[in-house]
Amino acid sequence: VTSVASGGNSSCTATADAGYQFNSWTGACAGQGATCSLTNITSDKASAASFTPVYAVSATAGAGGSASCSATSVASGGNSTCTATANAGYQFNSWTGACAGQGAACSLTNITSNKTSAASFSLVPVVVVTYSVSVTAGTGGSASCSATTVASGGSSTCTATADAEYQFDSWTGACDGQGATCSLTNITNNKTSA
Repeated sequence: VTSVASGGNSSCTATADAGYQFNSWTGACAGQGATCSLTNITSDKASAASFTPVYAVSATAGAGGSASCSATSVASGGNSTCTATANAGYQFNSWTGACAGQGAACSLTNITSNKTSAASFSLVPVVVVTYSVSVTAGTGGSASCSATTVASGGSSTCTATADAEYQFDSWTGACDGQGATCSLTNITNNKTSA
């Protein structure tokens, strides 16, 4: 309404264009939101609306994880935090774009243009711990093991073989107390027998 009788009311509305958001009013509507209500009007009233550009903030993720931002539409000068989350068996690798050089939690401040970022992930290296299994034999025979390198918790069978005119006597070390065929199970350190 542009003409109002004394004591009448009017409502003013500020409508932002695409890519902008309402900022504030000056004049009679100062302090009110985008919809301004003027009541009991007894003099001419003028108001001016101002708008702030709005920028898009987005994050994408490669295989092995996901990425998201706390705010995807930010007023000029605003902030957003983007977070990269690795799936099981993966770890955060790096960002490209606006978040480049930052860790899995990326802080974007004083945003004055559209911001895009992409997170990459890599497989977590699998560390396999191995142990050695070794045997030696004295005069009169030989000894060998079915496996000489064993993953942690693995097993190996060692066998002492006597030469002609000799017989197996005993083991020392890891096979101590066992017969000519020695079974080593749940190996969690290097094993040596003679």
